[in-house]
Amino acid sequence: MLLEEKSRLIMAGDSVTDCGRNRELPPCFWSTWGDGYVHVVYSALLSFAPQKSIFVANAGISGDTSAELLSRWDKDVMDLNPDYVSIMIGINDVWRHFDSCVRQAPLVSKEDFSANLHSIMDKTLNSKSHNVKKVFLLTPVMWELNKNDPMRAMKDEYDKVIESVAKDYNQVFVNCQKKADKVLEYQSSYMFTMDRVHPNLPGHFIIAKAFLDSIGFNINGPN
Repeated sequence: MLLEEKSRLIMAGDSVTDCGRNRELPPCFWSTWGDGYVHVVYSALLSFAPQKSIFVANAGISGDTSAELLSRWDKDVMDLNPDYVSIMIGINDVWRHFDSCVRQAPLVSKEDFSANLHSIMDKTLNSKSHNVKKVFLLTPVMWELNKNDPMRAMKDEYDKVIESVAKDYNQVFVNCQKKADKVLEYQSSYMFTMDRVHPNLPGHFIIAKAFLDSIGFNINGPN
């Protein structure tokens, strides 16, 4: 497995990452992982790689776009001295184009999304005070198999930006959408979400497995 003993993993994102985490307690403490994929990842690492003692912190905030994540990056992520960082962001950058038009609020264009991700990567990998070994860029998931759906089509374009940024910095691209699409060939999206964005526990398991596969996690546990 990629993560070494006593390494520190910070998982950043929006509401799908946040998932009701307790922000009053110190990171990596009871109830601070939320009820989603971050907690599944932490639980898997603790249960099946207990000898590693890996620190996992949830740095998600509900409603965040890439711009808002960038604005808090230093405080909420880098100040936790990460060895590894995962980023799942972008669904709100897309969603606001569809659910907030009448608010006339600023929208994040694909070009702005790319610029925000590049700035986040620069802050992470070019830091003089922190040595981040690897960044995992996860696509957000829209639980919609129809690729002609307007929101799904736009999200797929933003996913291409995520993949491009990962290549630009030689980091790990994790296609969570592809994993979800395979499942949606057999089951309705209503088995995983009520709004096509926020997953239930089975949906979070799919996201968690996509990440765990990317680090070479072995569920067999210690000998």
